Amino acid sequence: MFGWFKRLRDQLDWRKQMRRRLQQAAPRREPDQIIYYDPQDTGRHHSSFRGGTACWVLVGEDRPVGENFGELPLSPAVYQALLRGPLEEFYDLPHDGMLGDYEEGTLLPDALTDAARVLRTAADSIGPNEEEVICAYNAHPGNIDYRMKLPPEEVRSGFRELAGFMEGAREKGYGVELCL
Repeated sequence: MFGWFKRLRDQLDWRKQMRRRLQQAAPRREPDQIIYYDPQDTGRHHSSFRGGTACWVLVGEDRPVGENFGELPLSPAVYQALLRGPLEEFYDLPHDGMLGDYEEGTLLPDALTDAARVLRTAADSIGPNEEEVICAYNAHPGNIDYRMKLPPEEVRSGFRELAGFMEGAREKGYGVELCL
């Protein structure tokens, strides 16, 4: 195995382990303020509740950077749900780059059938109740949580739409770049 590839694989494994450790860490103290997602708010708190984009891209070293052949916007709710579930399983599939929050990674064409299956399985396992998640927090000044309630039907349909988008890319020979 090439040395650079092994280092990259080890780095990805390290990131996955660190994410798990942070999720299992001792809980923080109660927040002084909680700000909930409001889709109408485009003001100063809006950046804490961001969405993402999935794009059909060519794969390979000579591919044009920034050029895509199909685009699917991911709502803030689908984005948050993706970070908390299916994205973790995507690390085990063939990909290029980093997959994660504030990252742009590409699932390669050979991974897309399995990725779509992961998304459909996740969609089918979503319960009927809204899940409340912490999207971001600010410890200083104050102790502020930025939270969102994930509507189950929106997340379910978003996962299924993304799965179909991935299968469409696979049929055309594209990879799917996740701009998260």
